[in-house]
Amino acid sequence: MGVILSGLYLLHRHPLFRSRDWSADVQHSSLGSEKAAVFTKLAGSHLLFLELPKSYKGRYKWFVIDWKRKIVASRGSIPTTPYLYFPHDMSLGINLDFPKIEDTWKVAWADYGVTFTNGDLTITVSRSDPGDRR
Repeated sequence: MGVILSGLYLLHRHPLFRSRDWSADVQHSSLGSEKAAVFTKLAGSHLLFLELPKSYKGRYKWFVIDWKRKIVASRGSIPTTPYLYFPHDMSLGINLDFPKIEDTWKVAWADYGVTFTNGDLTITVSRSDPGDRR
């Protein structure tokens, strides 16, 4: 019974794991360049979660990339209690292409990654092994 309940709990609160296949570089006009932490859900999800380095956390802290729908969204936070997770029924965040977001973002999709920028902040996400296409 405990195994079934644990399985149901994990189905709702998908744990996030640090990705070995993806990397993200963050460049700021005045803070320089640094790596961001990239997370994915278990079982090779089409979603990537980027946590900006602490030195960059101002207005933006997290970004979510949906490869199936070609969406990059900004999130204020990701739940961390009792572990880093993303509930299946939670929205991705505010789409960077949505006209009501405070900044103007440009999103450029490539075969093996995506780059998005607002002028001050440029984030490039790329796949370590380009043989695995999304």
